Amino acid sequence: MLRLTFLLCAALFLTMLIGGRDYGQMRPGLAAAVVTPEAEAQPLIQPVEVASLDAETPTLSASAQAAVQLPVPPKPSIVVLPAPERVEPVALAAPVEETMPLLYVTAELVNVRSGPSTRFPVIGRLAEGEAALLVGADEAGWAPIRIEGDGVEGFVSSKYLSSVAPF
Repeated sequence: MLRLTFLLCAALFLTMLIGGRDYGQMRPGLAAAVVTPEAEAQPLIQPVEVASLDAETPTLSASAQAAVQLPVPPKPSIVVLPAPERVEPVALAAPVEETMPLLYVTAELVNVRSGPSTRFPVIGRLAEGEAALLVGADEAGWAPIRIEGDGVEGFVSSKYLSSVAPF
């Protein structure tokens, strides 16, 4: 292991020694771009002339500038609105929901199928102790269920379901 580490360090050293030279700005691609004295003679920034005011040009004095006033918009006034009359809430009759029985899985792992037979494809799985809602009537040993967390509806064999919680 020590020999391999030494060999790797030697290979990296030779690679950096041969190919790791830095030529600065004189790289082979930039060798043709040598600066000529004619290019240095032209200034990059052109000077700007500042125009001055003549005595004949009218200007505003400081006192005249202070005399000009801008119109100030009026401040908005606070308007108090009357409180609305309080209306007592009317209790509505709550809709009567049919409570669907909650079934628990008794096997280690149960397949949820798209139809009431093993010929239908598997659309989900339930582990032991998981709960599902019974959606409809039992069809020939297959219970139509809905998994609440996922919203998946399918069929599970009735022999793997129980209405008694396992825990």
